[in-house]
Amino acid sequence: MPTLAEKTRLHEYADPIQGWASDPELHTLFDLAKACTGKGVIVEIGSWKGKSTVALGLGSEAGKNIRVFAIDPHTGSPDHLAKRGGEAIWTFDEFKKNMETAGLTNTVEPIRDFSDKVAHAWNKPIELLYLDVNYHAYEPGKEDFLTWSKLVIDGGTIALHNTYPALRVVIKEGQPFHGWPGPQQILRRFVLGKRGWRNIRIVDTTTIMEKTKESRSGDTLQGFYMRGYGETLLLAQKLYQLLTRMPVPVKKFLKRIVISGAKH
Repeated sequence: MPTLAEKTRLHEYADPIQGWASDPELHTLFDLAKACTGKGVIVEIGSWKGKSTVALGLGSEAGKNIRVFAIDPHTGSPDHLAKRGGEAIWTFDEFKKNMETAGLTNTVEPIRDFSDKVAHAWNKPIELLYLDVNYHAYEPGKEDFLTWSKLVIDGGTIALHNTYPALRVVIKEGQPFHGWPGPQQILRRFVLGKRGWRNIRIVDTTTIMEKTKESRSGDTLQGFYMRGYGETLLLAQKLYQLLTRMPVPVKKFLKRIVISGAKH
């Protein structure tokens, strides 16, 4: 975990930026970037206004000062554009301002383009890859995952955002549920219970995995366990939504039952 001083600095610059990364996710991205050894660079796909970029950049500066490449066309995702009724979106100027405010202009290198175009000419090994793009649909997310994961070094780390819903984030941080079928399908098909991955964990809505050439049965079993855990998170979301839609008298009745059961 970041030290108290590191957390204070991180939240000073990240909190004012619009975005959907929770506090534990920001801390985790900071730690992952700080732990990079220099065997490869750090790549973020989907930067928006730079909330998660700040965590990666400050984490890198607290570690080996590895270059962070932030890839985003800064014209909004298809889903966001649809919600805006086709209104033009431009986030690059705000992104640059946020990097300047955090003092990260020498650490973060923005690449204003679409990830598939950038991938064709990419020639740098990647030690940490953070994928946070339009994953509501399976196909575009799958192509990004398969293309960019091949560029990650053995022992490198991939963090995939918007995988499973996090009830804690909804209740404590007031954020909406984030967890979409697209990234869940990517994990089920290519990661969880499959060879080539180890040290899989879920931090709120982000799933983190380490790429490996080794083939160990324990890693595969852990993947199946995390798949089951993810399904439990989905069930918890459905139950929570069901409870919140219930009439107030029913909620009070159920609350009395729970309290009475606890006393006995």
